[in-house]
Amino acid sequence: MNANWQLDRMGYQANLAAATYYLPQPAGNLTAANRYYWDMQGFSDIGVSFYLVASDANNTLTLTFESSNDATAWVDISMAGYDLNQNAYGTASWVANNSTMSRQVDFDNLLARYFSVKIVVALGGAANNSVSVYSQRTSI
Repeated sequence: MNANWQLDRMGYQANLAAATYYLPQPAGNLTAANRYYWDMQGFSDIGVSFYLVASDANNTLTLTFESSNDATAWVDISMAGYDLNQNAYGTASWVANNSTMSRQVDFDNLLARYFSVKIVVALGGAANNSVSVYSQRTSI
């Protein structure tokens, strides 16, 4: 059995402004200007590790996963991901509010051409937060 894999840093940023961000980001730093995504052609599986820090009770970071076959119509596929920390499928979103969250989520046999991570930042005070996301795409 021959496996191909690609480890990627999807993005890291501290003190994010209130906005919606899509990963991966080309330079690794998060900006809210555009939708970015991985082309999954040649890969069937993707595992995503993320670390969310919301250091203020008025700040919320919400992370979900989306896929598309044409890069225009996106579908939330978060519930299809296997959360290794919870040992379960079916998580609709991962939320950090005045907390730190570290997770590993795995998508096997992903039958979609494009994959994206969506992070929504809501602020009620200072931007005391950070996001770090890595992924590994594989094919066997």
